[in-house]
Amino acid sequence: MSSPHPPTSVFQGAALTALGLAASRAVESGRDDRLITDPLARPLFEAAGIDLPMRLDWPPAGSSLSEQEALHLRGSRYIGLRTRFYDDQLRAAAEEGVSQGVLFGAGLDTRAHRLPLPRELCLFELDSGPLLTWKRCQLGSLGSVARCVVRDVGVDLRQDW
Repeated sequence: MSSPHPPTSVFQGAALTALGLAASRAVESGRDDRLITDPLARPLFEAAGIDLPMRLDWPPAGSSLSEQEALHLRGSRYIGLRTRFYDDQLRAAAEEGVSQGVLFGAGLDTRAHRLPLPRELCLFELDSGPLLTWKRCQLGSLGSVARCVVRDVGVDLRQDW
């Protein structure tokens, strides 16, 4: 399944943040003491084919790192913690019977694909329409199936909507 949007047109401006967060989730997923596991983060980052100064793994001790890589790695631990917190909140809400959730600025978020969520949960993902279309196509090409209902809502969150 190919996306009608080439990555270079999708990942501009604020959408670049989605790639940075995917890279951070890939780093955190590979740590021995990881807080999350996101097996889709690395493939999504790599599929974009955009050269960013971000690692996708935690480096061996003594590795030489650029300032950008070092900053990204420090931030990856925070992203792992933040992701775990929101994962736990979503799962707890779903277990209590909440039937809908909304992810503002969903970017390359993969919660619907990696968390054990009830099939009947409806997760609305709000972000740029081209970004959500690209993500959906990539997830399909990876053979990933959402564990709950996902509704993409293409919206420019920088504008009044």
